[in-house]
Amino acid sequence: MIRPLKTDLWNGLRGRCPNCGKGHIFRAFLKVADRCDACGEELHHQRADDFPAYLVIVIVGHLVVPLILHVEMVYEPAYWIHAVLWLPLTLALSLLLIQPIKGMVIAMQWRIGKISGPGIAGWSADGKRIYFSEAKGTGTQIYAVDIAANTIAEIKTTPAVYGALDLNQSGTMFGFVRQTADTPAEAFVAPVSNLSPVQISKANADLKLPPVAKTEVIRWKSADGKEIEGLLTYPTGYQAGQKVPLILNIHGGPAGVFQQTFVGGRGVYPIATFASRGYAILRPNPRGSSGYGTEFRRANFKDWGGGDYQDVMTGVDKVIAMGVADPDRLGVMGWSYGGFMTTWIVTQTQRFKAASAGAPVTNLMSFNGTADIPAFVPDYFGGQFWDALESYQKHSAMFNIKGVKTPTMVQHGDADIRVPISQGYEFYNALKAQGVPTRMIVLPRQPHGPTEPKMQLAAMQANLDWFEKYLGGGQVTKRE
Repeated sequence: MIRPLKTDLWNGLRGRCPNCGKGHIFRAFLKVADRCDACGEELHHQRADDFPAYLVIVIVGHLVVPLILHVEMVYEPAYWIHAVLWLPLTLALSLLLIQPIKGMVIAMQWRIGKISGPGIAGWSADGKRIYFSEAKGTGTQIYAVDIAANTIAEIKTTPAVYGALDLNQSGTMFGFVRQTADTPAEAFVAPVSNLSPVQISKANADLKLPPVAKTEVIRWKSADGKEIEGLLTYPTGYQAGQKVPLILNIHGGPAGVFQQTFVGGRGVYPIATFASRGYAILRPNPRGSSGYGTEFRRANFKDWGGGDYQDVMTGVDKVIAMGVADPDRLGVMGWSYGGFMTTWIVTQTQRFKAASAGAPVTNLMSFNGTADIPAFVPDYFGGQFWDALESYQKHSAMFNIKGVKTPTMVQHGDADIRVPISQGYEFYNALKAQGVPTRMIVLPRQPHGPTEPKMQLAAMQANLDWFEKYLGGGQVTKRE
């Protein structure tokens, strides 16, 4: 949850410590205190250029003031996001401080860049509530914050994934993009009073869609009893009683989340195409994912490859027990943290016949010294590697790689500064030295995820070809 910050324009911003809830974090201009004044908890502020910026134009009387708002992430200890308004004098203010004040009107707000965290739509017509959207499980929920009562209420919506939530100038109508697993995204409007959506775009009206595979939400118990949720996409035209190859797809983050977005959407792992070729795809949301509350989000601290590994493995067991997955034809793939998990999995088990790791973090120690977010892993693992050497080694694929047998492909952009390509090369070369079937695909000019259409297609095709080679698609076996 985002906590409103109390302000003193002369002294800066004070926010409640997310660790103890009693002390304060102090921000004055560009200076950030690194410890809570009550409990002493150390806080690391890591600037990331791909967090969103906002252009806000504030009108005070006849004075027009353009403000650039930049969002920063506090990775430790609570993963809360706060906003900073950059003025010519770099005076820091919080987005949540911008309330309807007599003589001050928020005239315009343009989102610039990527969206991260809650999607703030705006103020209600009476200035008493803030509307925002946030992930909830495999969908999206729209909420209203009552400022006076300090409460948050859910607004009843049709189950779907909502994006680009916004309000009109009068605060009476929402505009948003809505999609489901079997329906591509379209633009909708809905009255704030009853949220009955009306579709206003026909972007996909002329698109002749082939049959879309069925996707359903499934749940299972992990090894420690924690309930885990995920999305299971069946092969197109699947018939009960068939056992099919299963690909485990793991999201990035680790605080990402798989939602019920259209399976035919763009991505390096073309879910709809895999389904059309006879594969089932399991997309779990293991501990550490967004959309399931604070405790679940923090449950992977100092434990990458531990409880989260059990979460995804028990998910595979679930699909096998359902009679859908052929246990002799299993694959695994994932990008970024999903790549970390993919390389970790093949060091822990030989049950998978093929793996594809995209931009994987394979060595937690060398990652700290080469990535553009050097505080990220230390915040998860409680310190630098020289203070937690055993933990870094225990949870790094590179220190557990001896004996790997699974054919593994590595894909990496050569312009990736988030997870430098050296991480992929380390794993690839170690596999090659042990005679394990492997392939290293370098995507020229590409950052942490491929952005050029040609490179996206190349990554998609390579994944399809790799799993076709080792799992075979379209072949089904009858349940015994």
